[in-house]
Amino acid sequence: GVSSQMIFRRLACIVKCHARRSFSSTVVGTAEGHQDALIALCKHRGFIFPAADIYGGMTTSFAYGPLGVLLKKNIADLWWKDFVSDREDCVGLESPLLLHPQVWRSAGHVDNFSDPLIECRSCHRRSRADKLVEETVGKNKANGSLEELASCINEHRICCPFCKKTDWAAPKQFNLLFKTSVGAVETESEEIFLRPETAQGAYVSFNQIYTSMRRRLPLGIGQSGKSFRNEISPGNFLYRLREFEQMELQYFVHPSDAQRSFHYWVSFCRDWLLKLGIRNSSMRLHEYPTNELAHYAESTTDIEFKFPFGWGELWGIANRSDFDLKRHAVESKRDLSYVDSVTRDKFYPYVIEPAVGLDRLFFAFLSDAYRIERIPHKDANSSGGSTGSNGNANNNVEKEDQEAGGGESTRVVLRLSPLLSPYKYAIMPLMKKDELVHSAKSIFDKLKKHCSVDFDVSGSIGKRYRRQDEIGTPACVTVDFDSLEDQMVTVRDRDSMHQKRVSIDVFIQSATGMSTPSLRVV
Repeated sequence: GVSSQMIFRRLACIVKCHARRSFSSTVVGTAEGHQDALIALCKHRGFIFPAADIYGGMTTSFAYGPLGVLLKKNIADLWWKDFVSDREDCVGLESPLLLHPQVWRSAGHVDNFSDPLIECRSCHRRSRADKLVEETVGKNKANGSLEELASCINEHRICCPFCKKTDWAAPKQFNLLFKTSVGAVETESEEIFLRPETAQGAYVSFNQIYTSMRRRLPLGIGQSGKSFRNEISPGNFLYRLREFEQMELQYFVHPSDAQRSFHYWVSFCRDWLLKLGIRNSSMRLHEYPTNELAHYAESTTDIEFKFPFGWGELWGIANRSDFDLKRHAVESKRDLSYVDSVTRDKFYPYVIEPAVGLDRLFFAFLSDAYRIERIPHKDANSSGGSTGSNGNANNNVEKEDQEAGGGESTRVVLRLSPLLSPYKYAIMPLMKKDELVHSAKSIFDKLKKHCSVDFDVSGSIGKRYRRQDEIGTPACVTVDFDSLEDQMVTVRDRDSMHQKRVSIDVFIQSATGMSTPSLRVV
């Protein structure tokens, strides 16, 4: 089939060749400093909202609505395509949420998977001691021992974020594993854990996979799925959750190739984000110094993103050495080493792990796409405010939301990559007239088999355009009275607000990827 990139490139050509007018806009706001507005938009438009809100909800427990499900699936599908299915060196895996409890004991999670907790004696609310220090003093002071963190908090008189007092108990380590039990009889049940990451499922399955798939190194094992961590202080919308979805790749390589592969994956992940619309200015790389590395890592780099609340980790890429396979080999008393089918060399592979949270990616894409734009009054009015004698959609757009007595109007727009947008197109009749609705529905029916598309008939055409801007729809297609005569529609571009008249046949063939050279508009 024809790629999505090619389809949108064809439509871009149509825009350039048929544009009748453009609207100049000025960005007056982004998600930075407007996190509450972004969250309100997500709830209002059905992206994401508090779960079980009728019962008061739970902290950082969210339900993805219809548009959120579509956006989240688009992100996950593109990750799977680019990191697993389109690569000859990677395969997929789905490991269970409930693994044998010894997996987590062997991996060190039962003893060491913890964060420093500190409790306020005044309000009895709990916080992460290292985050309090990081946010107040700096990241370089946040990796100390419990004693060092306590000393820093007292020295700088760091306040409780809830009651603003400084009466702290001594910090202690708090294990993040969620515990549960299996067994029909409570007294005979066994304690197990909800997985805090997907990675261990790949390590304990490595020998089975490379043997059954007859693969040589390098070999990547990719999987996505739910993980659970009993976070001390979840928050910042989707940034830190107790229930979240991960997308992780465990890339097994010869030890001599580890650092080269590590740098390759850092660049690959960064380029993938750029390809999907994240601005370069919204990202930075943080390379961990040796004294800050995890016990299993030889090197780690985070891709940090400028979230509305500030900079935070988005994607972690680590050279995990051969720690995990060796550890499981010792604890299970099984030989988990790799034997090359050609050279017969036997060794423990190193693992390069690019690990990202899908919910956090969702938050980043929304944040980076969010814009509040000012449109000059003359542009908003340049097409007039009524349908006009010829019934053309170009004569009835871009007039709503004008400031009373002012010379400008504003709009909120999600400038999402067309590859991510929940709907690729919105099909709309100019008015609720039977003949227009029937013609528009015919176009909708032809497109819906090929891509996600919305059929919007409620409200004025201008308000519908604004509504589609807010949910990130790249193009709106309007059927007007002229369409019944000339078999052309008005296509409006989300970002430039260009409007153009395009043949219905040309549009459908371009949008569904079925164009032939003679039908393309280039």
